[in-house]
Amino acid sequence: MPYRFRNCNVHAWMVVAATISCFTLAGGAWAQEQRVVFVQVLDQQGQPVTDLAPEEFQVAEDRVPGRVVSARIGTDPMRVALLVDNGEAMRAGQAVNPMRDAVAGFIETLPPQHLVSLFTIGGQTRQVVDFTTDRGELVEEARGLFTDQTDGVRFVDSIRETLERRYDEDEMWPVFVALITDSGEASAFLNERRYRRFVESLRARGAIVHVVQWNSARRLKDSFDATFADGGRGATGERFAPAGRRSLVDSDAGGRGTSATHTIALNLTEVTGGRYVSVAAATGMVGTMTQLAADMGAHYNAVSTHYKLTYEQPDPPGQRVMMRVTRPAVTLRLYRDRAIVAAATSGRTQSSDDLAFTVASLEPSAPEHREMSFRVWPGGSCNVRNHSLTRLISEAYELEVQQVLGGPDWIDDDRFDVVATFEPDSYAATDESRVRRMLQRLLRERFALRVSAGRLGPVDVLVVTHAERPRAH
Repeated sequence: MPYRFRNCNVHAWMVVAATISCFTLAGGAWAQEQRVVFVQVLDQQGQPVTDLAPEEFQVAEDRVPGRVVSARIGTDPMRVALLVDNGEAMRAGQAVNPMRDAVAGFIETLPPQHLVSLFTIGGQTRQVVDFTTDRGELVEEARGLFTDQTDGVRFVDSIRETLERRYDEDEMWPVFVALITDSGEASAFLNERRYRRFVESLRARGAIVHVVQWNSARRLKDSFDATFADGGRGATGERFAPAGRRSLVDSDAGGRGTSATHTIALNLTEVTGGRYVSVAAATGMVGTMTQLAADMGAHYNAVSTHYKLTYEQPDPPGQRVMMRVTRPAVTLRLYRDRAIVAAATSGRTQSSDDLAFTVASLEPSAPEHREMSFRVWPGGSCNVRNHSLTRLISEAYELEVQQVLGGPDWIDDDRFDVVATFEPDSYAATDESRVRRMLQRLLRERFALRVSAGRLGPVDVLVVTHAERPRAH
């Protein structure tokens, strides 16, 4: 079962699967791989420990030591590249004024210590204002943004070029906030090999990508029915897109009316720990961007005491990462990224709850079974019959089926039965939420399920970013 990095509390040695982001530094005839993780260290009172030196961290892979390169606390201010799609779609949709108001609202709401640089990315990438804390200058330029008559947005190119040219290699807080339309992706840079390297570089640098997308003319279900690269896990050596499905860099992302821009936006926010929000009305951009800025400020306050730790892998790299600090009486929490979690997800992200069924069987439904049922019985049993994975997810997260989007075709077609037992004390007749969390865990374990929460206009949605057909249990 895949290991998750969120809220992983371990005293002394911490052991996790080696699926952390990595990058390669070439030098002559050899290359040294490095990995980046984020670590919070707490004392016995639960307070952050912020004075650790790099030499106090110890890292190993499969018990072979690696060398810690740096361990820096994240109290530097954020450097936010604000990327605005000012292409033809904004003008055609009469959304220029909401676009300007949304950008200005974001700038005015983001706490003042954080630097912002303003870019337009419709047709070509153009820096309007360099990184500054001068909110007056930024707002003035935002109010004067105009549209480009080019149809298409240079979404990936703008992030890649800005990361390479505008951020230092050791930047603590490279953050991208993109306000885009549903125009097609126009980046000249884009192909599968380059995109894979691009995702590696984002994760290796600890970058975060947030996206607010105005989907002016897209149907709810079709807009999400596309395949994400590597199930939202970045470059792990697996195939880039499942057989029989187009990769996310195809020009129309599967031929169902969805632009690659939309699919890439979902992928990048997932793999970097960012947030994706889709708005159906142009006026919705204003409130969404303002709320994002407020949440980013609060999120920074919550995670700025985390260490960004870079280390050199042993040769050959291992499959399990072990980490500890030499200082006594502390607790480690290890994170893959700086994921932002806020009210927009309505609490429907994957739970870290330890609740689990005592015994659970999940099998394909018999072909002759037509009736669907989901029953939880007082006394400690749960029986589910003839449910697709999509419907199981909707039950587990208390959503309508139409709110579960994305994933491979089989999650709608294959049917499964679940028979599970649990301790009677863990169920109250008036509260089934504990049983639903047990089902969430079962789906993660049996289907290797990964989901990402978001919104389409006023509607909460849950996007399936990875799922695998289960083995029989």
